[in-house]
Amino acid sequence: MADDIVRLDDQPDDEVAQLLRQALRAEADEVTPGDRFASLLDQIEESEAEEGQLAGGGWFRWLAPAAIVALALGLSVPLVLGMLRGQPDDPAGLPPSPDVPSVTPTTSVDPSGQSSLPTTQRQLAIYYLGADGLLQREFHDLPTQTDRLTTAVAAVLNVAPFDPAYTSGWVGGQVNSATLEGNQIVLDLSSSAFGNFTDERSAELAVRQVVYTASGAVGDRSGEKTVKILIDGSATLPVLGTPTTDFVREGNVPLGLLWVTVPETGQKLSRGRVRLSGYLQVTVAVPTIDWSLTKGTETTALHSGQVAASGDEAGWRSWQIPLELEPGDYTLTLKTEQTEVVKTFTVTG
Repeated sequence: MADDIVRLDDQPDDEVAQLLRQALRAEADEVTPGDRFASLLDQIEESEAEEGQLAGGGWFRWLAPAAIVALALGLSVPLVLGMLRGQPDDPAGLPPSPDVPSVTPTTSVDPSGQSSLPTTQRQLAIYYLGADGLLQREFHDLPTQTDRLTTAVAAVLNVAPFDPAYTSGWVGGQVNSATLEGNQIVLDLSSSAFGNFTDERSAELAVRQVVYTASGAVGDRSGEKTVKILIDGSATLPVLGTPTTDFVREGNVPLGLLWVTVPETGQKLSRGRVRLSGYLQVTVAVPTIDWSLTKGTETTALHSGQVAASGDEAGWRSWQIPLELEPGDYTLTLKTEQTEVVKTFTVTG
């Protein structure tokens, strides 16, 4: 096993940087399955542009931002370095982060020479609707619109999901404004966005999408913040009328029972050892998942088996499937007694 351990001193700078980003993202996702630490992780991604300002270069330039994120996650720096070297059960290290092909993040500069918001918001968790009406999450990298909150909400209204099995209760439209005032998120949306509000059920599902996306964008996973939705400044919404209270997160109840974080639909992974991973709600009585992997147009499974989800982090068990994969197109199918998830992805050479 010792021969397989990833060592910092013999990895090129870009490989070490990638390992660090992957390790921190994976650890953040283990704390709660979602977007709580996305803004912190963005700082690490953006620090690539500043690498030349640190004396000596090399992988040491990552220790400062890594320490910041480690403290935010409640981790010690030795633990972060341990994650880079690989866990005992997987000496090859942690799996790729669940991001998708995206534009390299850049930061705009105003005339005074001061940095402003990044032009790309990375790893925005956008919530869509599965066929069963439960919320499903995808991570998107998107051009910044005013700020992270506005960008995320605009994506719910206008950006199609990667997974063709997902839909949205919104039909496009504009975010007139999106603000956070204390513990209240106030979203003023254009009337054109509410075209699918044909009955109470469809309206409730669409509102859930926005509530979970907006609260995630501001870092709230505990439901402390409420969401007020306006339509062109009016509090009277189609079908729903004028709500007597703000909308709130409803815990894990509206969320899909089985999530896949790696791979995302359409994601490209590098050949070799990969670790497919995700979460299963603890409400699922039998935590065993049947899975199969087919390649290309083949109907016979290349790999198959069962994997047990374990632990309990905020109502979620985690699962992982380590595999060695050659280049090609793959279809991953996972089944429990209550649900089935299918993801397609590509392994590149």
